[in-house]
Amino acid sequence: MSPPAGTAPSSTVPWLQVVISTAEAPDKCVPIIERIWPDRVPGLALTILSGEPMGAGTEVLCRRFPGLRVQHHAGESVWHLRQRIGGQVAGSNWLVLLEDHNLPQPGWLPGLLAELGAADGRIEAVFGATCNHTSIGPWDW
Repeated sequence: MSPPAGTAPSSTVPWLQVVISTAEAPDKCVPIIERIWPDRVPGLALTILSGEPMGAGTEVLCRRFPGLRVQHHAGESVWHLRQRIGGQVAGSNWLVLLEDHNLPQPGWLPGLLAELGAADGRIEAVFGATCNHTSIGPWDW
């Protein structure tokens, strides 16, 4: 499903931005990207904000997923990386913020696009439930 007709502000500004933050190397986000990639639509941008220095793995990742954007901000935590989101999403209609341990279930993106497509102009946020399928430590939720 594509974004509703006329909702993308321009061909250069994505309608929906999915931003994944990780304090580690961007390849930690591969399971998330693999879930989202097959369901991409025009107007969707996928960006990884990484707290690791740039390495050879970034180039490999970007070749594997053409159009994926990766930004490195060495030494920054996910909290610091989130401060950079405003500059990433300016002009977009919607933002999805994920962290490296989130794993969307199959069908997540088409379901999200359907919800966003049905939202009228007065709706500013859509919230969804998540389940922790990957982490079991005391810090994890």
